[in-house]
Amino acid sequence: MREQYLEMRRTSQYDLNWFFQYYLQNKTEEMLLLPFEVFLQTFRMYFQIHAQNIFDTLDVKFEVQKIEDINRKILYMM
Repeated sequence: MREQYLEMRRTSQYDLNWFFQYYLQNKTEEMLLLPFEVFLQTFRMYFQIHAQNIFDTLDVKFEVQKIEDINRKILYMM
């Protein structure tokens, strides 16, 4: 999953199927199991507002090392 995530971050081509698989693998018992269509509708809205928070969280989870400029534009990532 990490390599797929890095490729998405590098190319800015975000695969919503990947986010759904991540959700399925990491959801807790207390979380609802959303159907794919519902997840897509919800996640798209959430992503528009909170993309940077999502990336910050996943960067930590996948131990991403990156160099950013002052505007948070990624210059290097591994």
